[in-house]
Amino acid sequence: MFKIAIVGRPNVGKSTFFNRIVGEKKAIVSNISGLTQDRQYSRAKLLDLEFELIDTAGVEGLFEDRNLNNYIFQTKEAIKDADLIIFMTDVSTGILPLDYTISKSIRKFNKKIIHIANKADIRKQKLNLDEVKKIGFGDALLVSSEHNIGFNDLYYSLNSIIVKKQHSIKNEINSISSNKKENKKIKVCFIGKPNTGKSTLINKIIGKDRLITGEKPGLTRDSIETPFFKDEVEYILTDTAGMRKKSKIIHIIEKKSVNQSLSSIRDSDICLLLIDANHNIQKQDLLIANRVLDSGRGLIIVLSKWDLIEDKKNIKHFIDDKIKHSLSQTKDVKVVKISAITGFGINNLINEISNIYDLLGKRISTSTLNKWFFSTISQNPAPLVSGKVNSLKYISQVGIKPPSFIIFCSYPKKIPISYSKYIYNCLKKDFSFSGLPIKVIFKKSNNPYKN
Repeated sequence: MFKIAIVGRPNVGKSTFFNRIVGEKKAIVSNISGLTQDRQYSRAKLLDLEFELIDTAGVEGLFEDRNLNNYIFQTKEAIKDADLIIFMTDVSTGILPLDYTISKSIRKFNKKIIHIANKADIRKQKLNLDEVKKIGFGDALLVSSEHNIGFNDLYYSLNSIIVKKQHSIKNEINSISSNKKENKKIKVCFIGKPNTGKSTLINKIIGKDRLITGEKPGLTRDSIETPFFKDEVEYILTDTAGMRKKSKIIHIIEKKSVNQSLSSIRDSDICLLLIDANHNIQKQDLLIANRVLDSGRGLIIVLSKWDLIEDKKNIKHFIDDKIKHSLSQTKDVKVVKISAITGFGINNLINEISNIYDLLGKRISTSTLNKWFFSTISQNPAPLVSGKVNSLKYISQVGIKPPSFIIFCSYPKKIPISYSKYIYNCLKKDFSFSGLPIKVIFKKSNNPYKN
C-alpha cells in the first residue's frame, strides 16, 4: 500500500492532521510539544484514495543524533519506509530556521515531498510566500486539520501520485496467484504497569527496533500497532502506555494514554499482562487482569525479565497462588515466563496466543452441548424452588470471543450462585476452556401452552 509519512518540527499539528485523515483519535493531541515518540501507522482514506499514513515525532534535526532507538531514529525509519513525505509547517508562526534545517535533512532521502502549511484557520497568518519558495518544495497547501479546511486541494495533489503507484502495485498483485489463502489475524494487546518491558518484548518478537525502549518509565504514550507474521498467521501487536493506580494519575496526558490503553483492550482478541518478575504480582496487576476478563478478552500473564530471577521456583509458586485467590473469574489463567533480552519463552508465548485465540472462537454443536448438559445436571440437579423443580430445559451456544452460552430453565432468578459456578466450572473443564473468560446466562424458557 502507498505510504505517506508526516514530518515536521514539534507542535505544527502532525498528530491532529493524522487523526483527521485516519478518521479516529489514534494519536494523542495536545498543545504540549513532544508527545509523539514512536512512529504510528494507520490505514487512511481521502475520498476514493486509500493509503497508509505514518505519524512521526516532532524533530529538530535528523542526522546529529546517534541513538539507535529514540524518536529521531523512529522518524528516519518512517521516512525510509514512505513513498511520499508530507513536510508540515505552521501558518501561525511562519517559516522558522528549524523548518529550513528539517527540509534540508529530508531532501537527502530522495523522496517525493509535498509542503503543507497547517493551522490555516488562524487569522494572523505569518506565512511568507518568498520563504515558502526558499524551502524548495513548491507552493504550500494551506490546510486546517482542526477545522477540516483545504483537504480538497490535498486530494488533487495526492491523486496523480497515488494513482500511478497503485496501478503498478495492482499489476504486481495480479501476477501473484489469486488463490492465496487469507491469513488468520490475531489482535494482541500488551498491557501492564509502566516499565515492565512491553515495548522491548514487541521489538524482540518482530526482530527489530520498532518501538522506543529505555529504563525511564512512560516512554510509550500512544497505543502503537505493529503487524507480525508467523506460520501464515498475522498478529497485530499493540503496545500501550503503562497503567498506574488511578489515584496516581494526575496529568491530563497520562489520563489520555490510559484511556487509549483501555480502548486497545476492548479492540483486542488477547491481552498479554506483563509483570516484572523482580517485583512479584501486585494489586494493580490484578485490577488490570480483572478489567481484561470483564471485557471478555483472552488473558495471558507474562512474567518478564525472568532471566534476572534467582529463586525461580518460589517466585512462580507465589504468583500462581496469588492468581488463584485473587482472580475471581478465571483462576486458571495461563502464565508464561519470558526474557525479552535473551529470547527465552518467546516461541512458547506465541504458541499460547494461537491456542487461546482458537479456543475463543470455538463453537460446540447444540447436540454435543445438550448431551453433556443432561449428563452434568443428572449428577447434580438444580435446587428446588419453594418445593417445585427448577427444570433446566436445554443449553445453546450463542456467541464466541468469548464463548457465550444460554441455559433455559423454569426459574432463572432462583439459580444459586454456587450452582451457576458448578455449571460454569464443568463447562470450562469438559470443553477445555481453561484460562478463558466464558459467559453462562440463565434465561426463562417459554411455555408453549401459555396461550
